Amino acid sequence: MRTILLGLVLSLMSLTVQAKVPTIIVYLGGVPNAGPPSPELEFLDHRPIFKCAVGMIGKYNKIPHTPTGTFRVIAKVVDPVYIDVNGVKVAGPFNKEVGPTHLNVYGTRLIRLNYARNGRHLCIHGTNEPWLIPGYVSHMCIRMKNEEVEWLFDRVKVGDIVEIVP
Repeated sequence: MRTILLGLVLSLMSLTVQAKVPTIIVYLGGVPNAGPPSPELEFLDHRPIFKCAVGMIGKYNKIPHTPTGTFRVIAKVVDPVYIDVNGVKVAGPFNKEVGPTHLNVYGTRLIRLNYARNGRHLCIHGTNEPWLIPGYVSHMCIRMKNEEVEWLFDRVKVGDIVEIVP
């Protein structure tokens, strides 16, 4: 019985240590020692880490801004529908044929994190305005070019940890 209990405790400790290793690290100021903004793959403790230099983030030094900290992926959506803070459907799903005039600011993919403020959820998503990248114009979310967020979307799963650092 003690052997089983000890094995269970050691297994749980291992899971706890693994859970603290982020899967995605988002550098609000750009990836250190990297070129232009793009997802970048790195390994930490034999686990893949996706480093992202952000394209567009929350307004600098203003509320709402992109928060820093440790978050968890709680949902992934392909071709998300854009719903405003009042729950009203504004646009969606994203239509590549319509192009830049399309109203869906989420673009082609959305990765929702476990954080919300004033009815807004913190997400990593595409954009209908790629010409604004890089910049500080979103309300709180992290916007990337659609092809970049699609690359990231295919490599992360619900439950993965996201570390957003200044």
